[in-house]
Amino acid sequence: MISLINEYRFNHQLKSLGFINNRIYDLYNNNYNQMFTDITTGTSAFQCNEGFKNTKGYDIQSGFGEIKFDGWLKIFSNDSYEYIDE
Repeated sequence: MISLINEYRFNHQLKSLGFINNRIYDLYNNNYNQMFTDITTGTSAFQCNEGFKNTKGYDIQSGFGEIKFDGWLKIFSNDSYEYIDE
């Protein structure tokens, strides 16, 4: 997915995203609904009664949730949020 976003950026004369982890965490709170679909049902239990339950927000098994590629492309298709490597 990041490769596809970088390809879009290169085709529009923008730099590669580079190390993206910090940006994801920075953008998480203000852009969650554009970037992810929260997984709120189900569990990680498989052939047993134990497991982690999905709830609102971050979960062990689903992380932030399901990625919305269109939202990521929109957010990262310009340099309005440019990471400065210190």
